[in-house]
Amino acid sequence: MTYCEKVIGRTPTRLWINNPTLEEIDLALSAGVKNCTTNPAYCNRLIKNEPGYLRSVIDSVIVHEKDDDAAADLVYQCAVGRILKKFANTGYVTSQPDPRLEADADRYLKAIGDHIKLAGNYMAKIPVTAAGIKVIEAVLRKGTPVCATEIFSVSQAICVCGLHKRVCEEINKRVPIYITHITGIFDECLSRYAKLNNIDVAPETLGKAGAAVGRKQYRMIKNRGYDVRMLGGGARGACHFTDFVGGDMDVTLNWSTIKELDSIGFEPVELINEEVSDDIIQELRSKFDDFRKAYNDDALCPEEFEDYRPVALFRNNFLEGYYALLAEIAARRAQLLC
Repeated sequence: MTYCEKVIGRTPTRLWINNPTLEEIDLALSAGVKNCTTNPAYCNRLIKNEPGYLRSVIDSVIVHEKDDDAAADLVYQCAVGRILKKFANTGYVTSQPDPRLEADADRYLKAIGDHIKLAGNYMAKIPVTAAGIKVIEAVLRKGTPVCATEIFSVSQAICVCGLHKRVCEEINKRVPIYITHITGIFDECLSRYAKLNNIDVAPETLGKAGAAVGRKQYRMIKNRGYDVRMLGGGARGACHFTDFVGGDMDVTLNWSTIKELDSIGFEPVELINEEVSDDIIQELRSKFDDFRKAYNDDALCPEEFEDYRPVALFRNNFLEGYYALLAEIAARRAQLLC
């Protein structure tokens, strides 16, 4: 058995595949993966890894769609639709519309309305910002499953868990929701800040930051009895999965990280309940305001979520990928006109 098969067989922890190519979809399904996430940078990954497929999709779209922004969304929908079909009998597939719309709740909700039509196993992926919270509420009230994403802080997790509980009680219906803690990007953000500001901190200490916040979110969800499922995301290495093994939760990984885990050949160790030492927590708190804001329960209010540094870094990654898709669409238009 592979490492991942052992985790699935012996613990309640489950895996999702993130932004997969066609080959990776089939490999993930064979490995027992039931669900899939995508994000606004997905098509940029396909440009690099399946250029023939993605360009054929672009060409078929731009023949009848003259607006590049509308075309980009349709191309993304086509790429997600391919995954939805593959996972039709296993689980959910998420999509997250144009990141430039995130601050406009009405436009973002309209974009999600277009994506909802893709398939019955579709899940709306929505950032936990002030505008995103309004969208999450509206989508939940329609009974559509939600992946609440771009969560880097306990404050964000508490906010959306409370919202979900209130809405489900008001509509008298349980609507599935996943609370997504972005571990690897959080560690990356602190590491960049430390380097730019010459902060003396051991790499081993920095490597505990995302796990510490994520485990606290997990304990909060379980202790308060929220009817939600935690999902780890934004992994940048194997530790961003192994640190949560044993948890009654899911983690989404790129196929390359799943292969890395399987190649190591060690036995699964349940680390979800392992405490990060108080000394490390206090050092991180004292040296990184972003860690304090992430770890303390009430450090951020919803109006602060969007501009919180890790959220902004993650969104910039999506913007970069989405602009690459727009550039490819413009290039295909020019080539077809020649």
